[in-house]
Amino acid sequence: IRERVLGAEHPDTLGSRMGVANALDDQGKNAEAEQEHRAVLAIYERVLGAEHPDTLASRNNLAEAPRAQGKYAETEQEHRAVLAIRERVLGAEHPATLKSRNNLANALRAQGKYAEAEQEHLAVLAIRQRVLGAEHPDTLKVRGNLALALENQRKYAEAEKEHRAVLAIEERVLGAEHLQTLSSRNNLAAVLRVQGKYAVAEKEHRAVLTMMERVLGAEHPETLGSRMNLANALNDQGKHAEAEGEHRAVLAIKERVLGAEHPDVFESCNNLAVCLADQEKLKEALEFMQRAETGWTKVLGPEHPRSKRAKEGRESIEAEMRQR
Repeated sequence: IRERVLGAEHPDTLGSRMGVANALDDQGKNAEAEQEHRAVLAIYERVLGAEHPDTLASRNNLAEAPRAQGKYAETEQEHRAVLAIRERVLGAEHPATLKSRNNLANALRAQGKYAEAEQEHLAVLAIRQRVLGAEHPDTLKVRGNLALALENQRKYAEAEKEHRAVLAIEERVLGAEHLQTLSSRNNLAAVLRVQGKYAVAEKEHRAVLTMMERVLGAEHPETLGSRMNLANALNDQGKHAEAEGEHRAVLAIKERVLGAEHPDVFESCNNLAVCLADQEKLKEALEFMQRAETGWTKVLGPEHPRSKRAKEGRESIEAEMRQR
């Protein structure tokens, strides 16, 4: 309707088109979303100029599209560029500027630059707490990201404390089934698992998965991540056959929805390989671990923690096979 009434290049029409692109991203249709974001940005830059707030918002959304496809270095570069302009045009404490800085921190964390990401999250959190308040959803989102950066550095007890604090506020302020609340609860369950609290983690993951399937659908990337985490918690408790079935199901959906070369697909390959190795299905385990190592090394580089983890896993399986 806006295209017909206002024209294809009207700011309101472009806002609608950007919303469509974001909706595509939310469904994991990342390549299609990126194409839409690029088309919208080109019009914004021509009609409004490169430094208009709407143009920068469009460029920020475009920067997130490569991240969803595992192009983290490209994402970091774009967020740094947008951040520099927003700081100059809007100021360091503008909500849009802080959003860019938070996105930059997430891009750093995705590349394994955990300490740098933690410092960025801390800086953004301090400003948001002062400007927006401690219980604003944007403040809570940054606090959750900070907890993830702590977890990435194996500061598990500290991360768990943060996740619990954030979750308690979100359940009260946003509700138990809000997507942000569910994400926090999933993150809490994950940090419980890495500390060996497997039964509690399983219970939490099952509860989150049930709600995510109802709210987001069975094939949404967040739902699949939750299901994969449940499978890991099952495997940790020796429920290998059930875990294997879950990992295989998740991998098949991810390959179809995200594409065979997506980093999240390699995460499923890695986890399935671990599960198979625990059952002494070493030949098949090696195949999946090699796929994870090759894929992550290609997309993320050999020095990324995920690439190193897969390499160590592959070497461990090969060593066990030589002993047979």
